[in-house]
Amino acid sequence: MNPMQYALLTEIYGRLQAESLKAFLFSEGIDAELIQEGAGQYAYPLTVGELGRVQVFVPRQHLETAQALLQAFENGEADFEIAEDDALPPTPEDPDE
Repeated sequence: MNPMQYALLTEIYGRLQAESLKAFLFSEGIDAELIQEGAGQYAYPLTVGELGRVQVFVPRQHLETAQALLQAFENGEADFEIAEDDALPPTPEDPDE
């Protein structure tokens, strides 16, 4: 990620929420990069405090559109569906059953 080409969109506390936003932006054609303190991401996966903070960056030329999409995402107005081919594979049957 070239910092001169990306701008900070928002900061979110919790990796799962940040990953969801990233996926939503990607579905709308906007690349996003997530930056989080290493200890907060790997050693101690936290969702609060400085270790839980995730910064979401987008290309500068898409910042205005990303801000509008972020507002829709935060208000629950985002039309975000997982395509069938992106769904998780079925869980194998339990051999004990």
